[in-house]
Amino acid sequence: MSQDNALGSSASLQGVSGENVKIMIDGVPVIGRQDGNIDLNQINMNNIERIEIVEGPLSVNYGTNALAGTINLISRKDQKENVVTGFNTYYESVGQYNIDGRVSLSKKAHRIGFSGGRNYFDGWSDGEEFTLIPKSEPADTSRIKQWNPKEQVFGDVQYQLTLKSNTIRLFANVFEEAILDRGSPRAPYYESAFDQHFKTFRYSIGADLSGTTSEKVSWKFLTSYNDYVRSKETYFKDLTNLEEQLSANSADHDTSRFESVMNRASVVLGRASARIRGEIGYDLFFETAYGKRIMEKTASMGDYALFGSVEWNVSPQLLIKPGLRIAHNTKYNAPPVPAINIKYAKGKSNLRASYAMGFRTPSLKELHFEFVDVNHNIHGNDDLGAETSHNFQLDAGYKMVTNQTVTNFELGLFYNNISNMISLAQQGGSATYSYINIGKYKTHGIEAGVNYTHNHWKNTVGFAYTGRSNQIDDSVMVNGMSYSPEMRLTILYEFKKLEGNLSFNYKYNGELPSYTVDEGGEIVETKIQAYQLLDLIGSKFFWSRRITLSFGVKNLLDVKNIQNSGPAGGVHSGGAGDVPISWGRSYFASLKFNMGWK
Repeated sequence: MSQDNALGSSASLQGVSGENVKIMIDGVPVIGRQDGNIDLNQINMNNIERIEIVEGPLSVNYGTNALAGTINLISRKDQKENVVTGFNTYYESVGQYNIDGRVSLSKKAHRIGFSGGRNYFDGWSDGEEFTLIPKSEPADTSRIKQWNPKEQVFGDVQYQLTLKSNTIRLFANVFEEAILDRGSPRAPYYESAFDQHFKTFRYSIGADLSGTTSEKVSWKFLTSYNDYVRSKETYFKDLTNLEEQLSANSADHDTSRFESVMNRASVVLGRASARIRGEIGYDLFFETAYGKRIMEKTASMGDYALFGSVEWNVSPQLLIKPGLRIAHNTKYNAPPVPAINIKYAKGKSNLRASYAMGFRTPSLKELHFEFVDVNHNIHGNDDLGAETSHNFQLDAGYKMVTNQTVTNFELGLFYNNISNMISLAQQGGSATYSYINIGKYKTHGIEAGVNYTHNHWKNTVGFAYTGRSNQIDDSVMVNGMSYSPEMRLTILYEFKKLEGNLSFNYKYNGELPSYTVDEGGEIVETKIQAYQLLDLIGSKFFWSRRITLSFGVKNLLDVKNIQNSGPAGGVHSGGAGDVPISWGRSYFASLKFNMGWK
């Protein structure tokens, strides 16, 4: 994971990121990417029960965008009590004030749940003084924030009906975000400025059905409609009386909208204990984009597929699962996408091997986006080819159990070979940028981890070493691979008598080398500096763990910016210099209350 002070969060799996990481909520793809990434900060987490992350292509099941891997956020659905309620409050010393709550009612076959909340951040710049409560900002150069003020409001509702072995779930959720980018006071008198307001609105509605018709047949059905709108408005602000007026220049305003409709269903044939089980299903997805930054103001694309897999228990130790997806895309010829997974488990050891092919069509933005202003000159490319990939993985695990100790060892190897990788590149030394196919892009690496639990202790250590190829475009190849290490360490000690715990979380991101072409056409090596993050968190439980009080220090090492060495200039008129990583050391406290009764 990484954070950007303008675009929010982004995720990378096995050295591949952006459009190639598929993010879903209960199996529904999340739309509305900025710079190829879904900002996970825009997802309501207060009703999420768990997060499933699968590395490597899942294109057989989920189609395009699943080359690097899939992140599926799964909401709470089961409830034992008749009434469940709770709320969370969070404060952080950089000016973060969050509150959310939920209530769920269940009676016989029916369950209905509501949740909602508000997150507020008043902005931050290096060197500003600590204040417990937000205060008005002076109308001078200090009004500019390195991390812009942000407000988020969200809510969702779910209704679930359970009839014997069949379940019907209806859901709807809404999210709204407002970001304020304050401009510099204008010369010569510094009495006015132009402020930009960025607003995001997204909502989705849908139905999720599942059940069994017999011991040998189970089924799932999922359908949803998703809408995403992002707008920019520019206001002229008088700093003497703080009045503001909408800019008369139409180029200062923009609205983009994306909507999608998806429908997926599958049937599993065979008992859970059967030696051979099969799954077959279909997957339909249709997306439309609107806006003046889209060529011809509107564009659409559909993807319709059949998929299937067979799970063969060759023996109690050996399982083999091949799969295949056959798709029709309205813009590209999609090849058959195969995959095969093998698992061998015996005693305390297990071994997994897999091969999967991936396929990704260019997004509507990459094909039709057109953005030209003072700082940008970006054009889509409707001649782009689709990406294809081949992924190989080998993972081994060993579990060792003694009286009060459980130790898990994990070791994994991966290899990705992506053809027609899509990247944003400078055109012919000019200031114009466009999306191009850079040819082949490869990553490979090793991952290792140990989880150790003993009495009061729960410790985790992990290491990854990832290599990335240095192909710049389809004509420029820099020899060799660039390698970058990562390490994480979590130490948690539980105070059972005091009913609390203390955790120590450390993450090391190694130096990330790469190559680019400068304005003179020369190949230049770039490096993003290594950095370390360290958090210290304590928690105390009350009233049989119904109440949790947490407190701690984030970014104890006070990392704010890291150095990016490379040529000046770029798509955002930036380039070499500092890369914002965090707002430095901060202190936080949170109070959580959860209770259920019959």
